[in-house]
Amino acid sequence: AEDTYVFLLNWLERYPLYKGRDLYLSGEGYAGYYIPELADVILHNSKDLSHVINLKGMMVGNGYIDDQSDTKGVFDFAWSHSFISDENHEELREKCPVTFHKSPTCSEAIVRIREGMGNINFLDLYSPQCQPSIINHPPTNKSHPCDLLYVQTYLNNPHVQAALNANGTNLPYTWEPCSDVIWSKDNPVTMFPVYERLMASGLPILLYSGDVDASVPVSGTRYALARMALEVIEPWSWWSTSDTFDVAGYKEVYRGLTYFTVMGAGHDVSQTHPDKLFRLFDYFIGGEPS
Repeated sequence: AEDTYVFLLNWLERYPLYKGRDLYLSGEGYAGYYIPELADVILHNSKDLSHVINLKGMMVGNGYIDDQSDTKGVFDFAWSHSFISDENHEELREKCPVTFHKSPTCSEAIVRIREGMGNINFLDLYSPQCQPSIINHPPTNKSHPCDLLYVQTYLNNPHVQAALNANGTNLPYTWEPCSDVIWSKDNPVTMFPVYERLMASGLPILLYSGDVDASVPVSGTRYALARMALEVIEPWSWWSTSDTFDVAGYKEVYRGLTYFTVMGAGHDVSQTHPDKLFRLFDYFIGGEPS
C-alpha cells in the first residue's frame, strides 16, 4: 500500500492535469487486501494532500476480507454445491479450524479433496475449464475459459515485454498472474480494523460477489459481513439491470457499506458479466441500478 501510494504521488507529479480529480479504487480477489489498505493510507495522509488525491470511494469484488470467514465460506460453498461429501466437509472443518494456509495437514487435505472434485473451473463454476481441446476455439460468449492463458503467453513474449519497457533485468522466472515466487509472506489475517477506519471516515464502499465463484465465494463475504455486525439500512432485496425486472442479483445496504451479489457471475465479474458490473459502477458513482 505504501509503495502504491508513492507511485500515485509520482504519477500525479508527472501528469499534474489529474491532480485533484475524483479517484475511485477498484479491484477483485486479492484486491480485498490491497485496495482497502491503499485507501487507508490515502485517507491517513489526506489532510496534507487532499488537493492532490481526491479519494471518492472504493469497490471490491469477490475480495478477501477475513481469513476465518473466507476459509469457512470456501468449505461451506463447496459442500452446498455438492462438490464434496459430508465426510470431506467434516474433515476440512477438523483439520482447518481457522485458516487453511496455516497448517500443512490442512493443505494436504485440501489438495486431496480438490483432486477428487475433478476438472472444474473454481473461478466460474458453470463454465468449462481451460483444456487443450478448446484452446484454439473462438469464444462462445463474452469470455473464453483460456483467456488467462492467452494473457500469460502474451505478457511473456520478449517483444511485448520490450514494448512495455518491462523485465529489463531478465528475471529467471516467467510472469504469472499468481506467482509462487513472489507470493506475499505478510498477508493480513483480517481486514476488519481497516474497514472500521474506512467506514468511520465516511468513505463510500461497495462490495460485490459473483455468486458462482468457488475461490472467494459469496458465502465467505457474507460470513465476514455478519461478523462485522453492521446496522442494516435497507434489507436484502433483488436488483435488476433492465425494465423487464429480471433479477440480476441481490443487495443489502448497511451503515458504512453496500453489498451486491451478481447472479451467474464468476470470480471476475467484469469478464463474465460486464453489463451488470457497469450498472453497479453507475450506482456507485451516484446512479441507481434499474
